[in-house]
Amino acid sequence: MGVNGIVAGAEFSGTFRLQRFVSDGSRLLAQGMLTDVPGGRASSQAIRIPVSAMARSCETLRVDLAETDVDVQGQAIHLNDFAVLVSDAARGPLEQSLCSVADAPDDASTLVPLLNRVVDLVGCLMRGACARPST
Repeated sequence: MGVNGIVAGAEFSGTFRLQRFVSDGSRLLAQGMLTDVPGGRASSQAIRIPVSAMARSCETLRVDLAETDVDVQGQAIHLNDFAVLVSDAARGPLEQSLCSVADAPDDASTLVPLLNRVVDLVGCLMRGACARPST
């Protein structure tokens, strides 16, 4: 997903590839790879971004990620806030996982595995490689 920010005093547009959600005590964080950073010596860098808010239902999950400052190989980068949106209004293969997230209490230790199930399922749907239940 596209991200915007500031590096070396100039605006840039890069890419954040969400891999997992993790917790840092009671805080929920999105973990992924930041790529396309101008002047970066590395092609990608693993980063963590704090979750600032979530809206949850059986049809839609919106995870707002806070603006944050990260260090990519000694280079200070400011990322603007952005959101991750997952929708299954047709009540398809994501519905059960989205409902689990929607019904979960607001604590990071409970939400992390449920959110990661959604991330995994979206990934396999995008790759067209989801295991089909046996009949």
